[in-house]
Amino acid sequence: MVTFLLKVKKIPHNSFVNSKNTIFTLIKTIQSTLKKTVYILIGIMMLLSATSFSQVNYSFTAATSPYQPISNGTVVTLSKFFPDNISATDEGFSNNVPLGFSFTYGNDQIVNNIKVCTNGFVVLGNDFQDGSNTAQDGYYINNLFEGPCSYNSNTGLNKSGHLDQRSLIAPFWGDLDIEQNTNLVYQTIGNAPNRVFTLEWKNIKWDYQCTAAVGSFQLIIHETTNVIEFAYQNLHGTPSATAKASIGLTSKATGYGSFISLQDNSANPVNSKFLEDNNIVSFPASNSVYRFVPHAKLINNLSISNLYSPGTICKNGEFYSFCAKVFNLGQQTAVHTPVTLTVVGNNSFTSTQYIENLAPGKSALVVFDAFMPGVISTDNIIVTVPSDEDNTDNTISKNISITNNSLNNISFGNIHFQDNGIGNNVPSEFTTRFTAQNFKSINQISLYFSNETNNAPFDITVYEADGLDNKPGTILWQQKGLSSQPGLMNVSIAPGITVHGQYFIAVTQTGNTNLSYAYEAESPLEPNSYYYRTPLNSNWIDISTENNKYKLLMGVQYDNTLPVTSTRLTGFKLGEKNVLKWNTYTEVNNDHFIIERSTNGHEFIALATVNTQAPMGNSTATITYSYTDAGTPPINAYYRLRQVNKQSVYALSDVVMLKGEGKLPFEVNNIFPNPVQSVLKLNYTAPSAGNNTLILVDPAGKMVKQLVFTSTEGANQRQVDVSEIATGTYFLQLLSASGKSNVISVIKK
Repeated sequence: MVTFLLKVKKIPHNSFVNSKNTIFTLIKTIQSTLKKTVYILIGIMMLLSATSFSQVNYSFTAATSPYQPISNGTVVTLSKFFPDNISATDEGFSNNVPLGFSFTYGNDQIVNNIKVCTNGFVVLGNDFQDGSNTAQDGYYINNLFEGPCSYNSNTGLNKSGHLDQRSLIAPFWGDLDIEQNTNLVYQTIGNAPNRVFTLEWKNIKWDYQCTAAVGSFQLIIHETTNVIEFAYQNLHGTPSATAKASIGLTSKATGYGSFISLQDNSANPVNSKFLEDNNIVSFPASNSVYRFVPHAKLINNLSISNLYSPGTICKNGEFYSFCAKVFNLGQQTAVHTPVTLTVVGNNSFTSTQYIENLAPGKSALVVFDAFMPGVISTDNIIVTVPSDEDNTDNTISKNISITNNSLNNISFGNIHFQDNGIGNNVPSEFTTRFTAQNFKSINQISLYFSNETNNAPFDITVYEADGLDNKPGTILWQQKGLSSQPGLMNVSIAPGITVHGQYFIAVTQTGNTNLSYAYEAESPLEPNSYYYRTPLNSNWIDISTENNKYKLLMGVQYDNTLPVTSTRLTGFKLGEKNVLKWNTYTEVNNDHFIIERSTNGHEFIALATVNTQAPMGNSTATITYSYTDAGTPPINAYYRLRQVNKQSVYALSDVVMLKGEGKLPFEVNNIFPNPVQSVLKLNYTAPSAGNNTLILVDPAGKMVKQLVFTSTEGANQRQVDVSEIATGTYFLQLLSASGKSNVISVIKK
């Protein structure tokens, strides 16, 4: 498994060493958000199998109010989780703390008492287990996503070990010690139907190395209104260096949409139903009040959880495809829902796609038309869905910076990666996928390490995406014997290495010192983008399939110094012909240009050769070139230049598209890989936008797979999961209301 830097809780019989440098056996998993879903991409929309779905029917607000300690409360009688060595004040519970009235949680769960844990949370489900049932346990492991966890020295960590105890209410869930029994008290005051229950954790120490009380906090429950409040008093003690906490609520279910997690402990914290921040590292300010107000179950509620982009720093003149993950958190199926992406800034662009049907608790991945920036700028990408019963989650945005030569996936202002990092206690490898539309030369790789990295030895490798299922395969370049340093680390490559299409940048932890590689929290994590393997000769594993949330931060810088310095290729229509033009300002050892054309934007053919006009291939004067395509097709046409020097070394220009006025063919242009093991990628052109049906039949004519998806006019690309069908030869065809495509043979291995 991938591992993470983690403080390991003190366990009886010296099972673990109490050290900040102790490393557990999972990527920050003991405090991570996970779910049992495998992503299956089917074209523009991807429906996911989800865990059991139930809404968290609360809205969140923040306020300030003077903290009122309980002065004459009832002391909670505690039992121990652990049979020996660890006190009940550190790891203890009580299963029957009375509220004094009936409390309705989430519209459908009525309770009169709660189960209280010294680690800063309560459960509304089944009773806690004591040490006679579970020799060791992990209630100090904060996990709103699917916790509470359980831990046993014989069987290890079970991240979903106590699902029967959900729902959870967590004012401050971490590894806490209340120090003495009298520091956990409760009281109910007022008269029916407006009574108020308060439970207080007083003078808590936070994490096992903490030496002074960090703060006090309360859970407050209001009768009739069923409002929940968390109140805090900061006592300014210093938690131990590895202290982490979560603040929020959960429903009975697990997974995305089943919880509300505060993303910080500020005066007005952001909250999320998709990304659990289980790494809060400081105590809230005194007099902070976090309030959760119940509301009716929402019938119509679409929520945008993620905006995926190939980079937040992008190269000018390249096509980029943005995606958005949309969840249906309502009780009714959403039908024919528009999802719109808009680019605002010096570059402008709009694309609208439709989700035809989205059932409650399900999600769809919406892939927008490709966007090509043409101006150096910082722009805002905005994705929206129509207004519904909860408009707080109907819009998501992200800044992108357009540069001349960089591609980088770090987000602006996100600092999740600074204090923690991904690593292992054995040699391991971590990699990120990149895409170069044309041939590019990389002259620098940017790596990011956390503040906790400790001179861990590592190698860096560039892989071709030609491995099994387009995972890392052939090594294009490698540098060994490096040592990690906190923050940004730039690695120069001289001479540069040429990449084209998809490729991977990988860091390899070569020793047993945790690499602590930087990440950003992204949940759900984009599939087919981030991989790891351990041991080093094992198969690559998609980090998202283990439901982790770790987006590895990497970037590349391309070398724009070419034998020819030219303007961008441009084109226009002259009558029925397409005309291309370009200028060069300098030429060094240049020989000729090759004009290449494509009708799908992916597969190019050579049209003509244009020789250099520079004497002996060298010039410092401006030279103008042009070419008229005598065989201009009636449909959209894509053009590029292949510049070739006297040593036959070449470089490709950006692509220019000239719109045709004729009817596009309805045909499958390419499928790959073929033979295929799990995911088949399909390139095809459609004469008009609309629904298409994909069918896969065996040699006997029996249909083994059928998919319906929406296509745009022109070039399209889809991915089809064929992992469940038997090995053999099949035939693929697309159908529309007006016709059929050509038939392509597919070999399933």
